[in-house]
Amino acid sequence: MPSRRKRINQSKTQAGRSGKTAGDTEAAVRRPGKPGGKPGDTERVPRDWQQTFDAIPHFVALISPDLEIIRINRAGGECLGKSAEEVIGKSCCECVHGQRTPVDGCPCPESIRTRKPKFGELRIGEKQFVATASPVLDDDGEPTALIHTIRDITDRKHQERELKRHREQLEELVKERTTELRAANEQLQSQIAERKRAEEEIQRSYHIQSVLNELLHLSLESISLEEVLERAIDHIVSVSWLATESRGCIFLVEDKPEELVMKAERGLAPQLQTECARVAFGRCLCGRAAKSGQIQFAGNVDERHDIRYRGMGPHGHYCVPIMSSDRKVLGVFTLYLKEDHPRDEKEEEFLNAAAYVLAGIIERRRAEETIIETAEQLKIEREALERKNIALGEIMERIDSEKDALKRQLVTNVEQAIIPTLLRLKKSSKSFQEPIFEMLEKDLREIVSPFVDTLSQDHAKLSPRELEVSRLIKNGMTSKEIAEALNLSLLTVYKYRDLIRKKLGLVKDGTNLRTYLRSL
Repeated sequence: MPSRRKRINQSKTQAGRSGKTAGDTEAAVRRPGKPGGKPGDTERVPRDWQQTFDAIPHFVALISPDLEIIRINRAGGECLGKSAEEVIGKSCCECVHGQRTPVDGCPCPESIRTRKPKFGELRIGEKQFVATASPVLDDDGEPTALIHTIRDITDRKHQERELKRHREQLEELVKERTTELRAANEQLQSQIAERKRAEEEIQRSYHIQSVLNELLHLSLESISLEEVLERAIDHIVSVSWLATESRGCIFLVEDKPEELVMKAERGLAPQLQTECARVAFGRCLCGRAAKSGQIQFAGNVDERHDIRYRGMGPHGHYCVPIMSSDRKVLGVFTLYLKEDHPRDEKEEEFLNAAAYVLAGIIERRRAEETIIETAEQLKIEREALERKNIALGEIMERIDSEKDALKRQLVTNVEQAIIPTLLRLKKSSKSFQEPIFEMLEKDLREIVSPFVDTLSQDHAKLSPRELEVSRLIKNGMTSKEIAEALNLSLLTVYKYRDLIRKKLGLVKDGTNLRTYLRSL
């Protein structure tokens, strides 16, 4: 028995070729009743097929290869606004689009040509539709009919446009948010990097301060300068972030002003200790640092390395001058770096600070040594001076003793030799000469009396003439007599008396001058 599909295709082909009506075509594709089936099965098949056909909610039609409508469902008639009887046998193009030829986008001609299902989108007025065309082929592969569907997708298209608009808005929002998040992330990364740098800087500052504090603490310990330098180089080469090779040394300027002497080292090869025991200013990197007063940096062994030895490995250097407060070179400390280590401003700041502390330590220790040496020298000189003072005291005592002896001898000579002679002359003299001899006698006795010494010692401001006038006043002579004796005017004697009273502090005192002088 021929298959159902074959029977339908043959019926549709015959219907198309003979120009049968839609009812004939429908009858041709009806499923025959099964053998032994119940009566009425053949009549129920078209009715069930039509019900199923009408249940589809959009336009569905069976059209011929000439694009004439063979059958149409209820939704199709409603879409066209006509009954099925009004459109069956008429051109689909005319019924749907009001024209005799297919519109652009209609899939039916292409489906007939290719014998394959096709679809396309159509616009009818303000609405949009999607149309499909599926060919019904006979045994020879020729199309006998097309199952043509048209579905209104206006709402779907509107929804798609809305969805697209919302998607674009969402994408824009996502893009904006992504940009904001990217900016926030970049800012956060920048803040993290900045914080990391700040933490590293704080850590580095802490290490720097710790090392400088250790160096300052060394200056307070009662140890030699050489031991201070040995421990100082240990602290400096132990700084982790300096990337040193834990090798270095410290030079000082000692007896020769233009030469460095190695005073402390760590990790240097024996050959280098011998070669660098003394380094002239301007030679190698250390000498260049001393001569220029500036840090010398080398990332590797270059032409400035004047001192070399067999087996010397690659390395770099920081050579830092140690400068005094008056900008004189006290020495140089040198650190060995890993090869190709970059020059770093922060490292140089630390090294300059360490050099400043070392300079203070060196100056203080040398000042202390100078003070100790000076104190020892002063002690020796003081002891010598004390011995000299003792000898001088002995000499002064001897001089005083000799002076007292001379004084006693003078008094003895005056009392025993001169005054007796003067008395004899006085007796043999004439009467008018007696006052002269009396005055001479008084003078001689005054000379050997303590009056002149006392007046000279207690009142050193009196001139020799004032002393002479004072002596005559003491002896009871009047101003007129003093003027005649000294060959002075009376006015001059009065001036001398006023000066003597003033120098003796008797200006406002009513004390008699003669009485005061006699009390001395």
